[in-house]
Amino acid sequence: PLNAMYDKDGDFATISNTYLQSKTPSPLWMLKNSDRNVRNKGIDGNPTQPTLDYTVRGAENYSPTQPSTVGDYTVRATYAGNTYWDELVLTADFAITPKSTTLTVADIAPETYNGLPHTPTVTVIDGNKLLALNQDYTVAYDNNVSVGTGEVTITGIGNYAGSTGTRAFTINQATLTATITPNNKIYDGTTTATVADISYAGIIGDENVHITGGTIAFDDAGAGDAKMLKVDKAYTLAGNDVRNYVLGAIAVNTAA
Repeated sequence: PLNAMYDKDGDFATISNTYLQSKTPSPLWMLKNSDRNVRNKGIDGNPTQPTLDYTVRGAENYSPTQPSTVGDYTVRATYAGNTYWDELVLTADFAITPKSTTLTVADIAPETYNGLPHTPTVTVIDGNKLLALNQDYTVAYDNNVSVGTGEVTITGIGNYAGSTGTRAFTINQATLTATITPNNKIYDGTTTATVADISYAGIIGDENVHITGGTIAFDDAGAGDAKMLKVDKAYTLAGNDVRNYVLGAIAVNTAA
């Protein structure tokens, strides 16, 4: 049998001697050992052009529509009869094999850590043709939970069985914010303040991360109600899961 490779435009690819030689399979070429008089001379020396139709190999329901998906087929060439010869019908089997190529995976926008597997939607292209998930390819993900670099692996199926593609994507740290509640104090002529409580926003589940190493202070040393405070020495993050977070804003409540 003669073979063709699946072409992204839905036609036969241009193939070497083991494949169809043009986008329209030519029985004149495929059946080159058949009736040379019909093929080469035709009428008044002009080659006769056959009518082509196709069917799945082994079936009888021929159609003029050229097949465009992977499979085994039969092409039938019908040469109309005339005053020189009777109608001539020739057939040949051929196969369209999957296209094996490196598929293009479009850039993937960064993700933000959330403690769950990240499975971003991917766009896969062959040339200028947009491929369809679970029809032309499947997707697998690796290193896609923790902060860092995840990877998408594309495996071709159907018309693209044997094709592959990859694309890396970034998982950024989640932002942790904190609110510090200070203790009230009796006037002592200093701006020194102590921490009563710290609440957090942005921690995923029961992950272990907190702020440490900083201090807070009153804006001034005077007595009063609802006194404003500030972070006097910068805090940093600590804890078993600190790699998954970046420190955002720290708010300090008022005190008396």
